[in-house]
Amino acid sequence: TTYVLTAYGTSGGQQTQSVTVYVNNYQNNCLISYFNASPTSVYSGGTSTLSWNTSNCTSVSISNLNYNVPTSGSQVVYPTYTTTYVLTAYGTSGGQQTQSVTVSVNSYVPPAPVSCAVTAIPTNVTKNSATLNGFITNSNSNSINAYFEYGSTMDLGLQTDSRSISGSTSFNDIISGLSSETVYYFRLVANCQNGISRGSIKVFQTLAPAAKPVIIQGTTVVGTSSPIMLKIENRYERVKIGDTIDYVVTYKNIGSKKLTHPIVQVVLPDGVAFLQSSRGTYSENNKTLSVPIEDLIPQAEGTIYLEARVDSIQSNTSEIVTTALLVYTNSKGAQENAMAYVLNSIGGNNSLSAAAFFSGFWGIGLIGWLLIIIIILLLILLYRRYFYRRSDTVVTETYTNTNPHI
Repeated sequence: TTYVLTAYGTSGGQQTQSVTVYVNNYQNNCLISYFNASPTSVYSGGTSTLSWNTSNCTSVSISNLNYNVPTSGSQVVYPTYTTTYVLTAYGTSGGQQTQSVTVSVNSYVPPAPVSCAVTAIPTNVTKNSATLNGFITNSNSNSINAYFEYGSTMDLGLQTDSRSISGSTSFNDIISGLSSETVYYFRLVANCQNGISRGSIKVFQTLAPAAKPVIIQGTTVVGTSSPIMLKIENRYERVKIGDTIDYVVTYKNIGSKKLTHPIVQVVLPDGVAFLQSSRGTYSENNKTLSVPIEDLIPQAEGTIYLEARVDSIQSNTSEIVTTALLVYTNSKGAQENAMAYVLNSIGGNNSLSAAAFFSGFWGIGLIGWLLIIIIILLLILLYRRYFYRRSDTVVTETYTNTNPHI
């Protein structure tokens, strides 16, 4: 039996939370040990972690998640409204069990903090080391101290040496002494003009001892230092929940050698959902679009289009970063990689989009305005035809009246 508790506030609002008491059945050996959420109440755009454990179950599904989950594990969710997640566990004998948990969403959206530290994806991940990447933005300071916090748990606990940098720029550091096949968490921290700024936490897993590392050379350099020109951009400066973002990725071999086995990857930020792309395959597990492309001879180029939607934004996020990578093998047989990124600020209107302007004016969308313009043009055309026809009639009548012999 699932018992649902409903609490009513003095202002008319209410919240619900449920708990399931399972009655054992000897014919069903599949059991749900627990299914919970932490926290169970978040602000709009906030995150909650679902955790569950089952025994003797062959498979598990969770409502409102459009992908398979393991029989035991955890998953971060980004509810935009109060949502009840139902876990269904299936046993070998055909029986099943369900258990639910509700994450309540407070409609109040706290203002986005002014931040300058943006955490990017890691590169050069091996069995015991990795390069941590980030960006310093919205900074006019001549001297900023920045460093990375990292660790094998969400509590982090370790940090790199603090370094002084100037202005808005990319920032990276190499960490070593890591354990192989281990999940690590990290984020960028910087003291900007508005105080300490902490970027969102990113995650990566070190490789197995026998795995071959992927060597990434760093950010794209247009010129002789890099054979690749890589760019990712969109028309928006600021985004908010519900916005659709159209990305354009362009690449070109500006070197003199043929580059083989190239593949373009686009990594979407947390809370941004993939909709469609001109080509390639998208993986929800790592939020990455992978597009194998043909070998790049000198001056060969191409374009990839990607559409995504902002479903949620973490409460401590003021900017999101979308990363593009182009992995290739150079003429000497070594694997290299170019990296590019685009930043979007959170909140406000899409100031670079004409569609956003029209959609915010009287609630009429761009298509609606186009229809209104077409209707106005048709009315003008009809009026002109009617006016000229009336003018011709008047001239004819005047001519007839002045010539009685006709």
